[in-house]
Amino acid sequence: MTTQSQADRLRKEIATLQKSDAVEAKKEAREIATHHKALQGAARAGSNSTRDAKVREADRSNIRLANIRKKRADLAVKVANKKSSLSRYS
Repeated sequence: MTTQSQADRLRKEIATLQKSDAVEAKKEAREIATHHKALQGAARAGSNSTRDAKVREADRSNIRLANIRKKRADLAVKVANKKSSLSRYS
């Protein structure tokens, strides 16, 4: 494989990883909105059971947010590694 083709392959891989990160960023934004909505619902709840349900919903949302953020961090590491490899060809 030539140096140019290796550099092109790395650029494509970086672009793919960045697209994946953009998808995860959208998921994160939606999950943040869900989390805030559940917290607001818990604050406005009239009964204990409703409040507890909203708090559990917020907890589940918080877990999903943590997973999304972990995935985004993993993607960021992969992009950084690919960019580091690409710099060897520049």
